[in-house]
Amino acid sequence: MKKFRIRFIQSVRFGEKYLQFQDPDGLEIELVERNEGPKNNWSFGEVDSEVAIKGFGGAILISTQPNKTANVLENVLGSNVLGKKRASLGLNRMVSLEIQLILS
Repeated sequence: MKKFRIRFIQSVRFGEKYLQFQDPDGLEIELVERNEGPKNNWSFGEVDSEVAIKGFGGAILISTQPNKTANVLENVLGSNVLGKKRASLGLNRMVSLEIQLILS
């Protein structure tokens, strides 16, 4: 990412390392480091199968009523919530509930 002058933040959430950056249109993207899953056989330049992207890990959900949203995800849709993180967006006192899900 440094080679292509892409600004990013390294952090840890729910015990997983990740890189956070924005695409050219400002969409927030995170690459999460995970061991599970089959290796990707794709390679390009300096990116080989050891560090290639394996797949889609999930999405961030923003809700004005995070407790009700979590209830629907867990009790109606049957999702298992692995972790929650609250953060204030500062706009109309909106609160986000970030949920990593395993859908059954």
